[in-house]
Amino acid sequence: MKKRWGVIVALAAATQLLAAGTAHAQASWPPPPAYQPPPVMGPRVILRADSPSVRLQQHTQLRCRDFCLAPCGTTVDPSGLYRIGGGTAIASDPFPLPRASGDVYVDASVGSKVKRYVGLGLSIGGLVAGAYGLLFWSVANESTYNNGPYDSGADDFARNIGIFCFVVGAVLEAVGLPLLFSSTSVQVH
Repeated sequence: MKKRWGVIVALAAATQLLAAGTAHAQASWPPPPAYQPPPVMGPRVILRADSPSVRLQQHTQLRCRDFCLAPCGTTVDPSGLYRIGGGTAIASDPFPLPRASGDVYVDASVGSKVKRYVGLGLSIGGLVAGAYGLLFWSVANESTYNNGPYDSGADDFARNIGIFCFVVGAVLEAVGLPLLFSSTSVQVH
């Protein structure tokens, strides 16, 4: 007898769970309408950039809100501050819009964070190579190596290594510094 009551109670519980699940599904369909912000009246910003992954962002106190991906044309709030950024792009300085209506063109030349880090690495490598060049150059010019009859080849070798390190350091700096100081420039008109 206990076995039958257990089966009956289990079937009743399963029936209640199924009924509650379908009632919940029926109550939530159709979904409630999503909040639609009021339409923004302002200028239409047309973003033209040399990178397809760059975004027009509104600069607020807490964060930057994405508006659109380049190339785009969207209507925005005329009183806001905007910037170009997103993804691996170096963010531009915030800029206001020049007028409250009409078309505003934003032309952006985008710098890359990846290039900046590569430039930093190359610049550090150039400084290290220059330091090694200075070390080898000073070793070659030490008076202790010039006293013995067998040491003239050693200072020539050290001097050549020093010159080689200076040249490598100069090349690394010449390539790394422009990458390190790349940035995003914006022209608004």
